[in-house]
Amino acid sequence: MTDSFSAAVKRLLAMPAFATSGDVALKPGLDRIRALLAGMGHPERDREIILVAGTNGKGSTASMLAALSTAAGVRTGLHTSPHLLWVGERMRVDGIEPSEEWLAETFENWESLFDRVKPSFFEATLALSFAWFADQGAERWVVEIGLGGRLDAANVLDASVGILTSVGRDHMHLLGPTLSDVAREKAAIARPGRPFVLGPLEGEARAAALETLREIGTDVIEPVQTQETGAPFTLRTSKRSVSGVQLSIDAPHQRINALLALQALDLLHAPLVPETTVKDGFYRLGELSGLRGRQDWVNETTMVDVCHNEDALQAALSTFIATVSRSDRDEGAVRVVLGFLADKELGQFGTWLARTVEEILPGRVNVEAVGTAGARGQRAAATERALIESGWNGPIQKHDSVEEALSRALSQASFTFIGGSYLVAASALEWLIPGGAGSRKLPVRD
Repeated sequence: MTDSFSAAVKRLLAMPAFATSGDVALKPGLDRIRALLAGMGHPERDREIILVAGTNGKGSTASMLAALSTAAGVRTGLHTSPHLLWVGERMRVDGIEPSEEWLAETFENWESLFDRVKPSFFEATLALSFAWFADQGAERWVVEIGLGGRLDAANVLDASVGILTSVGRDHMHLLGPTLSDVAREKAAIARPGRPFVLGPLEGEARAAALETLREIGTDVIEPVQTQETGAPFTLRTSKRSVSGVQLSIDAPHQRINALLALQALDLLHAPLVPETTVKDGFYRLGELSGLRGRQDWVNETTMVDVCHNEDALQAALSTFIATVSRSDRDEGAVRVVLGFLADKELGQFGTWLARTVEEILPGRVNVEAVGTAGARGQRAAATERALIESGWNGPIQKHDSVEEALSRALSQASFTFIGGSYLVAASALEWLIPGGAGSRKLPVRD
């Protein structure tokens, strides 16, 4: 916790959070968030709301939709989680975070309400996001689901459009033992008679999601991304085709996220937002949404990505390895710094990484395992063991901290990837960006 934060923000940050406190901080259900919103005078009423759920891709998709909306002239609030450098990242209006002074004052104004309701950290920051959106006059709210869907606090909102990006094997001890169970929980953010954008699910996950969506009575749209390899590329929604699209975080999985965001945008606008505006919104994604930690090249040789499960790891590292292979820099060592929370299962990730490295960067990749803190944290030795058990058979070393690993990696490697838990990404960004957390605090727009 940064010493410079005010006492009020420190009290907010001290509330139990799932990522660091574990299941004790997890409070499924909507009663507490309903009590908070009622006590705050229902800032969420009469807003245009889009809910975005998914195992992977929901943060990127939500950020893309928010950026497109802002580019189209709609004042847009965006809630995502977790934050990387400071809590204000969770709540942005047209890409602008609240000042620490605003957050401290607003938290103090409602602290007695929080004391009575006893929300989780996620519920408290969600309510504060809504207060920021209302204070700034945001007409459209794009809200990322935190965990699951049906019982997530964000599902209290009456969404005009729902989006489900993907279903994977994550948090299954909480959401159900099968992919079908997970899909049903996530699809339950749909609303009767409202459109729902469904990502490219397969097999039992798709069948279960569609069954749930039919039971709810929603209008399902399943856009299909074209298999283009070059850039710029084309996106085709149920309403039109937009060519010449360029993404600042281009990769196959991000093109799917872009399609889902554009499909949702097209459902919200009649007439449709002009193509030039759409392309501008995608190109200025970081500026208009504040997105960080996804294919985040903090300099020309170092990439940070919040890729906390097997599917996300493969997607992020595929992009990183492809970029390295195309580089005309020297063919020196490539360091992959990874750290995870203890409840993450890596599946066959190590086998995939070993095979990919052998095909594209033979003999160049060294893995650095780092520890993570908190009740769900995992020591470096356990991360090393998990990587080996998942099939990694190449060089591997362990470090107690991200800083220790980076000191080694950046001095000895031609390229460095840092990923896994958001705690690892946050530590890396704090260490790599001049000024640390303070450099990410943006002014309040008048």
